[in-house]
Amino acid sequence: MRGSKDIARRLRLRGFPGRDSFRRHYPVAAAVAVVAGVGGWLLLRQLEGPRQFLPRPVSASHALFGDKCETCHDAFQVVADAACQQCHSLRRHAADEVDTPRCAHCHVEHRPTDVFLSVSAQACVSCHGDLKTSGKDPQIETKIGTFAAHPEFAALRDGKRDHDPAMLRFNHQVHLTSSQIPDSERPLSCASCHRLGADGRRVQPIRYATDCQRCHTQFVDGPVASLAALHAPPEAIREDLRRQLIDAAAPIWTAASEDLRRKSAAVVVPSPELLVPQPPLPGRAPRPPFAVERFSLAVLEADLYKDYVEPPTKDAQGSDLPADQRQSRNDLNKGCFLCHVEQGRRDAASALPQIAPTAIAERWLSRADFSHRRHAMMPCESCHAHVRDSRETSDTNIPGKAVCQRCHVDGQRESAGTSCMTCHLYHDSSKATAPALAPATLAAVQAAASAPGPACAGNADCAEKAPMPLPSPPRAPIKWWEDVER
Repeated sequence: MRGSKDIARRLRLRGFPGRDSFRRHYPVAAAVAVVAGVGGWLLLRQLEGPRQFLPRPVSASHALFGDKCETCHDAFQVVADAACQQCHSLRRHAADEVDTPRCAHCHVEHRPTDVFLSVSAQACVSCHGDLKTSGKDPQIETKIGTFAAHPEFAALRDGKRDHDPAMLRFNHQVHLTSSQIPDSERPLSCASCHRLGADGRRVQPIRYATDCQRCHTQFVDGPVASLAALHAPPEAIREDLRRQLIDAAAPIWTAASEDLRRKSAAVVVPSPELLVPQPPLPGRAPRPPFAVERFSLAVLEADLYKDYVEPPTKDAQGSDLPADQRQSRNDLNKGCFLCHVEQGRRDAASALPQIAPTAIAERWLSRADFSHRRHAMMPCESCHAHVRDSRETSDTNIPGKAVCQRCHVDGQRESAGTSCMTCHLYHDSSKATAPALAPATLAAVQAAASAPGPACAGNADCAEKAPMPLPSPPRAPIKWWEDVER
């Protein structure tokens, strides 16, 4: 029986442990590694300069001084707001905010350049998830953590659609379905009157000259032919009608046109003896046919400013009139008050009416930044579904939150996005408290941009290069919703 000693005798232990031939080269290998590291650093310093320390390139907006870390960074310190305000004006988010986050809290540099302005929703929710203010109670919802928790839009929050403040009589249904639309304009669509701005974001305000006049030019029967009435305040309309009446009377009166203009009274009524038809004489051109009573401004203005008449919907017995027997507003109203609303009552028959300002809302979502261009592939009525049935001016025809949630859904991969920045902006340029770029700061930026950086040390060719161009002059503070496309 073999024991442990018998087994141990079979092992060869001579010269164990063996000599390590590499151990003698440890100092040389360490020296080579140090030299290689220093040489590599010197090479990167020569080729890249300070950029070798960048975790990622800076955004395109900051590329002007992308290799000058000292422009924004202090040694071993976070980027302070003062560094940002060398170029950017100080903008307040809200007057009664409890705490203003640092610029770098939302705008994180050294990320892919296309996301520098794409602020995470969490940056917004950190305050608006449980909003606190330093003053009075906030005017907005105080607990919004997701789009699903977002309240209904303010104009529709009470469940009604009758908040349009415009002082104007307008019926979308008639304009989209009526047979009285001129053939040259039929069929009307949203784009017939509502046009986008150059940036494709917001619908331009409705204007009479560009959107209404081609169908609603106002005429009044004159003494010889129809006279066009200006779309202007009544005082301007009166002066223009007087001028047109004088021009119409010139070939009829025996006085010269210049005398008529000089002697015209407040109301143009020519003398009856000048308007008596005379027998035709050889060589005398016959006077054109005319109506004497139509030479009165009062008569013409009475036609223009007739009181508005609402089309009846019931007959004399109180029964509903059939649809084919009902008159339209356009049939019963031919003057200014077909569309406009009179403010108060006139003191006398000759007094001019006071037209109420139209007050057409130019922006409904005042706290949001909506772009129609991004939704151009969708038909208008897919979101504005109530327009075709809208009969009253007070109808609020903007889409509600439920319409947006058909595409913007929390937590779904197919969602069009529900980040706060999809619709909202943080900065309000209209609240800027300082110029966008002060003269002293401009000089500082110029010096920093033109001075040779560390990468140019000892490099004459680099140092002699032309100074970097300055950014374009800043724009004056404007309303935040007028900013360009992000």
